[in-house]
Formats: sequence, C-alpha cells, structure tokens
Amino acid sequence: MALLLGPPFARYMPAMCPRLVRSLQPPSPLRQCLAAAECIGDICLALRGDVAVWCVELHQTLCTALGSPQLAADTPAAAAYLQCLTDLASTMGAAFRPFAHHTFTVLFSAA
Repeated sequence: MALLLGPPFARYMPAMCPRLVRSLQPPSPLRQCLAAAECIGDICLALRGDVAVWCVELHQTLCTALGSPQLAADTPAAAAYLQCLTDLASTMGAAFRPFAHHTFTVLFSAA
C-alpha cells in the first residue's frame, strides 16, 4: 500500500507507526516481526525523506530489539531489523547522521 500511494502514505503513519513498533518488539512472533520489517522497507521507499519524522521511534525500537536477549543475533528477525536500519539510513541520507553512532554500536554488537 505504501509503495502504491507514495508520499501521500504519510497521512497513515500516525496510525501505522505504533502498530509497527509493537510488532517489532520481542517476543513478537517471527512472522509478525518479518512483516513489520518489510513494511518499514516499503515505507522508506514510499516516503523517502519524509520518513525522518518517524525515524526516532523506529530507530529506537529496532536498536532496542536488536539488543534484547530475546532476539538472537542469528535469527531471520535480527537480519530483517538490520536491513531496516540500512533502509532508514539510505533513505534519509545525511539526515541520518545523528543516529549513525548508535546504529554502528548496535551493528558491531550484533555481529
């Protein structure tokens, strides 16, 4: 849906973001985690730079989940979450800079 609508999808984000955040938090079922992660990738493509409004909440949720002992580093969910961080960074470009240090810390600890 996000890809189909493009930037106008932003009007649905106030309702969508809390649901994504809940779905990303361990111990959510794997399918739910993967679906939420895929949605974030689609949202990044659809909203482009406008995703910055939601970046703080999504970034914090992803980093917290990746640091959780309930989420093993070698699971499909962890890989999907790392991809979400990459999607956020590549979509936001230089605007992602304030999140870079914390993101790299999480990436190195997940490796």
